[in-house]
Amino acid sequence: MKESDRVMKKIVSCFSVILLTILLVSCKKSNIIKCNPIYAMNTIINVSFYGTEDTTKHYEEIKKIYQKYDSVSSDFESSKVQNVFELNEKRSIVASAELIELVNEAVAYIDKTNGYFNPFIGRISHIWKDAIEKEIEVDSKLIEKELEIMNSTSVKIENSTITLIGDGNLDLGGIAKGYATSKAVEYLEDNGITGYLISAGNSNISCGTKPDSIFKIALENSDGSDLYKIVEVNNASLGTSSYKYQNKIINGALYHHLINPFTGFPACEYDSVSVKGNTPTDCDVYSTAIFAMNKDDAIDFATKNHLEIILYKNNEIIYQSDWWKNNEYQKK
Repeated sequence: MKESDRVMKKIVSCFSVILLTILLVSCKKSNIIKCNPIYAMNTIINVSFYGTEDTTKHYEEIKKIYQKYDSVSSDFESSKVQNVFELNEKRSIVASAELIELVNEAVAYIDKTNGYFNPFIGRISHIWKDAIEKEIEVDSKLIEKELEIMNSTSVKIENSTITLIGDGNLDLGGIAKGYATSKAVEYLEDNGITGYLISAGNSNISCGTKPDSIFKIALENSDGSDLYKIVEVNNASLGTSSYKYQNKIINGALYHHLINPFTGFPACEYDSVSVKGNTPTDCDVYSTAIFAMNKDDAIDFATKNHLEIILYKNNEIIYQSDWWKNNEYQKK
């Protein structure tokens, strides 16, 4: 076993692991309040406070935020409020302010990502998710037709009414969790809360400051076999896109849920992409978008948008920006 592997395994045995794709690691305890997990958006959100009063109140407000955006963003089932599922079915609905905000934000990222994030990919996403569940092959000709439908779909928002133009469906899965986390962070900052950690569903993490210490965040291989990077951070938002939890090998081909909106097929450039950005929303969307870019385009895009990225493929870091190098955890 290499020395680096021994160090990593020693770190894992010493630290408390609470995440998979992105791990929170720490050997020290510092007046921490760990709240009950929040289940929303088909995932677990963990919230912890450090040196903070009224934690029950703040936890309940954060829980409401996640549950609210979970309800409006779902495209799999109807809910008590008008949501994406209802919009895709009815094509026009009177929507809540939260859904209108979320749709506007999602559509804006089409241009921000040069089309590598496209919320009108809903029908194609469902094709691949069904294929994974039923273990069936996907017809390339079907995908070609669906790409035409996606690219000819838009949305119109007038007052409180959202209308889909064209036959494509919305899928806000690549933004909803990050957007809800951004709203949770905004709530905490507005209330003067600086000591917190929000770990949203294995792939999106935001932290404030840790009294007398610093957060240590670890990235894990896509197959869960080992850690490949640990960084020390305070006041940061990080996001990871990986096919770890939704994939299947079908007739020798890797099927997963991260779809390249230009080909309509699962992106295959990387095993995982991690991003440090300005907001949890940026981290969520940009990690998804970069996952479909080739290496040169990803580096160029990250540089122009002031993003810190790490690209991982076949158990190897194939690129990392300076921030990931400069903030790497050095075992004392």
